[in-house]
Amino acid sequence: MEEKLNTILEHLEILQQGQVRFEERQDRFEASLNIFGERLGQVERSQEKLVSSQELLAINQASMEERQIRLEENQTNMEKNQELFALSQVRLETKLDNFMVETRGNFKHVQSQLDRHTNLFKKVQLKH
Repeated sequence: MEEKLNTILEHLEILQQGQVRFEERQDRFEASLNIFGERLGQVERSQEKLVSSQELLAINQASMEERQIRLEENQTNMEKNQELFALSQVRLETKLDNFMVETRGNFKHVQSQLDRHTNLFKKVQLKH
């Protein structure tokens, strides 16, 4: 009976050692699981930041596209204004040319009247 008791005690000691090893492994597993949970949390936070950055990027891209459209519209308006300015400049040059021609004609008319009056005054002076 004592032998059976010794055998049972040996088996009990082996079982207790196995239980201790099992608990140590379970503690390491729990520690690893905690580390995994922390890393998973970090990954989730990083993913949230990435999603937030992508949303900001999409907003910025939409804003840039709107600015690009406005720039293109402004450029088109500037080109139209430049064409109108060129037409106005041509009209102004034409008007200036016409004014110069008219002024020369008036000067010639005034000069010919002045010449006639000068000749008339000379004739009048010679008679006196």
